[in-house]
Amino acid sequence: MLKRHGIRSLLLAGVATDTCVEATGRDAYFIDYYVTLVADCCAGAGERDHRVALERFERDYGTVVNSADVIQAWQRSDALTTRPLAARTG
Repeated sequence: MLKRHGIRSLLLAGVATDTCVEATGRDAYFIDYYVTLVADCCAGAGERDHRVALERFERDYGTVVNSADVIQAWQRSDALTTRPLAARTG
């Protein structure tokens, strides 16, 4: 369904960084999605498990960012798409 709608990138958040979130990201990576895990929107049973999962994810499957990074990217993107065409081309 996502590919049918042209969606290629996923932002992941949730509970159990080291199990459910990481497994979802890994599966998405292997079927050709660009996967970003939002670290401060995830949690693990313990801080060490969470941290190790983030390190492993970034090493093997995708990008790890914080929610502030996502908000900033969306704000920049919105600013680019809401400017008049003349301002974007000149």
